Amino acid sequence: MFGVNDGDKTYLNRQGIDAALVKLKQIAGQMQKMKSRGGLALVELGELEITTYALDSYNRA
Repeated sequence: MFGVNDGDKTYLNRQGIDAALVKLKQIAGQMQKMKSRGGLALVELGELEITTYALDSYNRA
């Protein structure tokens, strides 16, 4: 995803590493947000992702 393909080799240069670090920071921010909401549930049907919601938002009483 971040590397440069060159035949049978893939190189991860400085530019690719910088791009990966930016993406990792974005993911870390999203994970912190999910953590603050108590976690996340993903509803799936087969391979189809239907919806997500905070773990503590659904309370069957």
